[in-house]
Amino acid sequence: MESQETERPVVSTGSLFKSSEGILISVLSALCGNIVTGDYPAMVQATAIASLGLAVASYAVARAVRKS
Repeated sequence: MESQETERPVVSTGSLFKSSEGILISVLSALCGNIVTGDYPAMVQATAIASLGLAVASYAVARAVRKS
């Protein structure tokens, strides 16, 4: 059986920079990554990771409520 799958790049942005969700997650991930890889105290790094999770979860819930 032949595969009908087309060639795709290793990393495909798709609509990552074309939607508000993609832009939000990209910016927050970049900020969080900068803090986590930087020379910050462990508490600040943990807070950045928790804040990223809270922001993404809040956005997902808000979108779900808005669409329903």
